[in-house]
Amino acid sequence: MAIFVFYSHIRFEDTLAGMNTLPESKNQIPFIRELCKHKTEEEIQEAEENFRRYLAVVKDIFERLEREEKAEKNVDVPRSGTLT
Repeated sequence: MAIFVFYSHIRFEDTLAGMNTLPESKNQIPFIRELCKHKTEEEIQEAEENFRRYLAVVKDIFERLEREEKAEKNVDVPRSGTLT
């Protein structure tokens, strides 16, 4: 998935799971800080949190699609869309 490749320099686990447990410098997302360098620290932290939530949604969608694809492979449904 493109989002994971593009942001591959960010450890996904650190970004999501470690939100409040990592030391302050490890909790920062450098590219967000670069994009928002003209913002206040509070606004930067909010942007980082929003990005983490976005990644969580993308991950959920990706995992759901994988589960659905796997389930479709396990179900023998006629291609015509009619049940026999």
